[in-house]
Amino acid sequence: MMVGMCLVLIVSSSCFGGKRKPADDVKADKEVSIEPPYSINLEKILSMVTPVKLSEVAGEIRYVPLETSESCLLKRVHELAFFNNTILVSDFSNLFQFDDRGKFIKTIGQNGNGPRDYVNVNSIVNDDIRNILNVFTSGKVNRYDKDMNYLESIRLVDRYYGGLTTPWGSYFMYLSSSFKLVGDTSTVYSFAEIDTSAKVIGKIPNPSPIVSTYRGMIYAPIPFYKYEKTVRYMDYGNDTLFTFSENGDRRPYAICNLGSMKREVDTHGFTPGQMEELSSKVLMENVCEDDRYLYLTLRWGVTDNMQYILFDKRNGEIRNVGKEGMVNDLDGGIPFFPRFIREDGTKVMYVDAEYILEKAPSGDLASDLKPDDNPVLVLVN
Repeated sequence: MMVGMCLVLIVSSSCFGGKRKPADDVKADKEVSIEPPYSINLEKILSMVTPVKLSEVAGEIRYVPLETSESCLLKRVHELAFFNNTILVSDFSNLFQFDDRGKFIKTIGQNGNGPRDYVNVNSIVNDDIRNILNVFTSGKVNRYDKDMNYLESIRLVDRYYGGLTTPWGSYFMYLSSSFKLVGDTSTVYSFAEIDTSAKVIGKIPNPSPIVSTYRGMIYAPIPFYKYEKTVRYMDYGNDTLFTFSENGDRRPYAICNLGSMKREVDTHGFTPGQMEELSSKVLMENVCEDDRYLYLTLRWGVTDNMQYILFDKRNGEIRNVGKEGMVNDLDGGIPFFPRFIREDGTKVMYVDAEYILEKAPSGDLASDLKPDDNPVLVLVN
């Protein structure tokens, strides 16, 4: 269990003397010279690292420490959301609320089997259209008002492991990544669209699920996010990023070619030696997007080693940023690469406090941290 203080890094000014540096070409050129579906050939550039400065995509940076006390100890960051100028963080077992400067406000609900409790926090869905928060747990969704007061619980047919509110007001939910048994001809679904009463509008089939002799599922990070008036998503083990629109239309948006580097095997029951062999393969871990770039995160094998890729939508340029992220030339702090991008353009990342102490031990922020402090959230504009 982590103790101490969890940190949020936001690109702007304020806590810990946030610094601002003018950046060339911070504003994206919205003129697009190529059209989707984009073809992103990743295999050939995975061995060629091109350092990228953070000032190319951002001009401000701010660090916001999340208060750590016996009341809000975070084991990890499982889900994170912003709701009415507050920060909501779940470690899967609990859900904590902090203000925009990181001060702990309260625990939302409680872990338990009561009618208002949650067994685990599978997903937090901020419905900014109706100004309510949905906490998806096993068998139900608990709903809270803008002040985080409990409203109601609604029973669920399926179990969801992530989700978002679509631009048109429904909920786009991740069902999990199920293996397809050898010889099984049934359809495997990875996503579902539901309405606000949790009624299923439709389910989205996985066109090429992993075939296995193992009957079960794997819960793995899946790229999906909201961008302008659409939703983008990628099925587990696939290499095509799709656009999902209000009418249910699905179209390829970006095809990420990993070639022989793609990890496309069932890892269930593998020996340690076989798992080691997978360390040379990559899996698409995450994708997010702004007006100019696609930010791609790849995971090596079944390790914690990542590879970060920047794709320029204007001209199709692909740059392998490396295994740590963009060089932080704004204040000389830790490298940065976004996990998601808010609708206001703020790019968000979080890391452990120990990572801060390792990568930027002489910074002002490090003097206020301990190795066991809560994770660090990073946002840039």
